Amino acid sequence: MTYWLGGVGSADDQIFTVDPSTGIVTQTELAEKARYIVEVWAHDGLHSSNSTLTVYYTLSNAYSPQFEQPFYDFSVLENSANTSVGRVHAFDNDTGEFGEVVGYEVWSSEHALLFSVTSEGELSTILGLDREEKSLHIVTIAAYDGGAPPRVGFVEVLVAVEDENDNFPQFAFNYTGFVWEGVSKGEQVIIQPLPILATDADEGEHAVIKYTLEGNGTEVFKIDADSGEVYVRDDISRWLLDREKRETGQERAWPTPPISPAPDTPLDREIQNIYQLEVIAEDNAGKSGNKNSTTLLITIGDINDNEPIFEPITENYELAENVSAGHVIAKVQATDKDAPLPSSNAVVRYFMMDGAEDKFEVDRITGDVIVRGELDRSKKSSYSLIIQAFDNGAYYQNSGNITLTVNLLDTNSHAPFFKDDLKISEIPEGAEVGYEVATVTAVDLDDGLSLQLTYSLQDDVDEEFDIDSTTGVITTKKRFFTADQLKFNFTVYADDGSGLWSPAAMDVVVVLKPLNLHEPEFSGANVYVTLLEKMAKDTLVYVAEAKDQDYGTYGQLDYSLTGNGSEYFNITSSNNLGIMTVKKTMDYKELHDLGVLPQEGAPDNDTIILNITAMDNGQPRLSGSMLLYVTIFDWNITLDCGLLLFENDSYRREMDEDQPAGTPVVNVMASSGGSAEVITYTLLDTPNFALLDSNSGQIVTTQNLLRLDGERRVFTVKAVDNSLLPKTAYAVVYVTLLDINNHDPAFSLDSYDFTLDEGDYNTPWQFGTVEASDQDAGVNSELVFSLLDWDESKEPKITVETEKVTDGRYQGHLKIEGQLDRSTTQDYSFSIVAQDGATSPRNSTVAVTLTLLDVNSHDPLFFPDPVTDSSFYEVELEEDAACHSLVLTVHANDTDEGLNGFVLYSIDEDHTFYIDKTNGEIRTATELPFNSQPSYQLKVTASDQGSPSTAEPTVSDTMESTAATASVTVS
Repeated sequence: MTYWLGGVGSADDQIFTVDPSTGIVTQTELAEKARYIVEVWAHDGLHSSNSTLTVYYTLSNAYSPQFEQPFYDFSVLENSANTSVGRVHAFDNDTGEFGEVVGYEVWSSEHALLFSVTSEGELSTILGLDREEKSLHIVTIAAYDGGAPPRVGFVEVLVAVEDENDNFPQFAFNYTGFVWEGVSKGEQVIIQPLPILATDADEGEHAVIKYTLEGNGTEVFKIDADSGEVYVRDDISRWLLDREKRETGQERAWPTPPISPAPDTPLDREIQNIYQLEVIAEDNAGKSGNKNSTTLLITIGDINDNEPIFEPITENYELAENVSAGHVIAKVQATDKDAPLPSSNAVVRYFMMDGAEDKFEVDRITGDVIVRGELDRSKKSSYSLIIQAFDNGAYYQNSGNITLTVNLLDTNSHAPFFKDDLKISEIPEGAEVGYEVATVTAVDLDDGLSLQLTYSLQDDVDEEFDIDSTTGVITTKKRFFTADQLKFNFTVYADDGSGLWSPAAMDVVVVLKPLNLHEPEFSGANVYVTLLEKMAKDTLVYVAEAKDQDYGTYGQLDYSLTGNGSEYFNITSSNNLGIMTVKKTMDYKELHDLGVLPQEGAPDNDTIILNITAMDNGQPRLSGSMLLYVTIFDWNITLDCGLLLFENDSYRREMDEDQPAGTPVVNVMASSGGSAEVITYTLLDTPNFALLDSNSGQIVTTQNLLRLDGERRVFTVKAVDNSLLPKTAYAVVYVTLLDINNHDPAFSLDSYDFTLDEGDYNTPWQFGTVEASDQDAGVNSELVFSLLDWDESKEPKITVETEKVTDGRYQGHLKIEGQLDRSTTQDYSFSIVAQDGATSPRNSTVAVTLTLLDVNSHDPLFFPDPVTDSSFYEVELEEDAACHSLVLTVHANDTDEGLNGFVLYSIDEDHTFYIDKTNGEIRTATELPFNSQPSYQLKVTASDQGSPSTAEPTVSDTMESTAATASVTVS
């Protein structure tokens, strides 16, 4: 059987369905009427039948209220109390009173405190809502129908709380800033903590913040209104410091200070080192919004842009020359306007740069100027000390100078002295009384005491001379003549009157300068001599002797012959005698044939009349003359007449010098052939060194004869017989003194001091010359130099080469070869021997000192690291070590002297570290975070201050320096 519905009732009544198999009728929709008529059909496969089903309903509350919308979405301005939010509306499908919605209710107790709803569904706020506390409220609203009990329908209302600008911007910190002084306009200020940031709990435009600056420094700094970055005003060349690192989240590096202030920089730490500003944050995009502020304290970082300036002090000092070493003269103090510790830019060290000459020094720390060496005003009375103050800037150093003048005050530490041991003065003989002889001047090196020297003479000349006790002018007290005395020797004295010193003494020799007052005079006006014809050339004829009472050259005579027949004779001048000899052989007959004989005025026909003139050497020259009558005998007639003749026309004798008085010289003898003749001998020129026995003709010395007084002695002997007509003969005696090597070689100086730059002398280099002389003659005066107390085979090799200058004068040229290092040996001392060439030689010795002068020949050498035992230093440093932390101290030594050995340090590193250039302390210039860089390699250089400066191997230019490596590991 199959069942179905259909056919009866309207379409809207079709709220039922039937099961085709079972015939069960089911209601499928809500019944909205009290009665429904349904037609039911049945079919057995062949036949169909139908019936009517009437369904009656009674009234019930079957449906809950339903809202028109699945949810509601409203908004309300925050802080708005008792303000309508919106209206909701519900309906009920029931009929009658059950289909009426009688009221609405805020379902949750939480929201019931905030919202209310009217019976018409009007939703309003009870209290003002806070968006920042909750920006969205989901409120459940219930709708009630008229059932008993009522049925309830629900709907969710989304209430969005709209923002009101009711919050102020908030800063989390007070900020600090840093910027180096001297930076250009537009440079960025480093802010900590980074960045400047204010927050605002509002939203939208109300939360958009703009930044401004107020307070001290707004004329210097500006802030980016959006980013909060702070810059030096006037954006010329904006320096976004490490922006790349900041944007990638890396830690920013500390900025590098400028080397020198930019020309247009507005920042000078020494004028203002801190700026305190207010950072203003304004919300609502800066349009009359809410404002708040925080403090920004900007510190101006110091760069080393100021030189040390010396404080005003007395720059002229007077100092007693006898102060001891260690005496403090003055204290110099320099200040640096740069930042104080822990910055090193204002740490000042002092150095003596010039003028001290090893006599003064300055304490590097305290600035005390100290006497270092012995002072002597006589050698130097004033010093200009140039002192330089260096600051200790990490990257470069500035300096300032001051000059102190130290004038030495004299103490009576020197005896007066004369510069010369001997003063020789010449005055004309016969000078008037009061004639100025000489002026003597003594020196007192204690001139600063203004001591008055008093001059005096030795007592035994006070009748001859006078001296002005103040000026030292010596004058005569009488007239002097060479006939009485040729010279005067006496001593003058100079006394400073202190009683501390013996008077200075000097020998004075006053020599009378002769005037040519006298003519030469012969003892006789006419002299007669005889001469046999045919006498050989150089036969002595006559010895003329004239006397001139003048002294010296004025009394030295030259002889000459004139007259008919003078051509047969020579006359030579010797020892103020005129030695007349035969010039050419004469023939008696020829003389008559030529008209030489006879002569007018002669006593006979056989006599030649000659004029002998003696002329002195004065100014003007004066002369005297005599007549010599020379009678020529015919050989054939006078062969047996007994002419007086010496055995020899001249006698020559060589004898050793320095023989005692009484030593025989020569025995002269003359004869005329007669058996009973008596010959008398005399010395014509009366030498004071010889004595003649008038009977025997024996000549002996009267004193020691020395070559220094003259190598040759010449004198004349006269012989006269006792005949009725006495005959005369003459002979010349020549005595030559032989050298006996009685003098030691004499050096020109008591000692020799030479200087030489240190260095390598690969070939012999002459560094000095000694000189010696020997008053002996010949081989006895030939000198050879040699070294004493020096092994010529050792290093350095020193040799001496002998060179002859003149007879008896020699020089020794000193040469050296090898390596000369002043740090090893400062001077060499040895002796030079000068020895003559005699069989039994004599010698003298002189001391020689060679002092090496320092040249900048040594590099500074680093002391090895105790760990590595080399100039590679290793050190570990803790992470986040503070700025200016000591890393390590390096030391280098230079064995040169003065500035050549004065070492300064530097490092080749990009501003993470700095070094104290004087003491070698390496310190951090910034913090060293481990994650920034775990290790550093520093190249440390030690440079001396010589010219040119020297250095160790790896760096070499006009300043030589030593390089070392330091490995710094951050742990």
